[in-house]
Amino acid sequence: MLAAALLLLMAGPADPPDPARGVQGGQPVEAATPIPDPLPSLARKFREQRRQMRMDPTKAKELRKWEGPMHRTMAEIGELVAARHLTTPELEKLLGAPDEVLKAGGDDHGTPVPEGETRLVYWWRGGHDSLGFVVRRGIVASSKWWLALE
Repeated sequence: MLAAALLLLMAGPADPPDPARGVQGGQPVEAATPIPDPLPSLARKFREQRRQMRMDPTKAKELRKWEGPMHRTMAEIGELVAARHLTTPELEKLLGAPDEVLKAGGDDHGTPVPEGETRLVYWWRGGHDSLGFVVRRGIVASSKWWLALE
């Protein structure tokens, strides 16, 4: 027994854990495959749809539909960006320049933009249906839709 204890002490500590592996039920397991981030691919899709809306009237008809491809893309982007609290430069790198920037005191569809806020607006179906990002101190605080409901 004493000999076994001496052998363990002489062997030194176990190998350090491999960060790419985990432990489950006391047994080592391979780490799960990382889940890809959907935001970059959604942003690429949005930029392409935005270009098509501006350049191709036949494609624009499909993209203008309620619950259509562009509406769904923008809705997903709005949720992800707001949850992550991206900075203004990060948002613009992903989506491109906004169609409209509303500063404090400006008019956001009949409501004044509060002091300390900026609204970055991305049009869906022109200026009457859009996705806006509320920015405070350079960070996206939330997203909101403006829909004319015509």
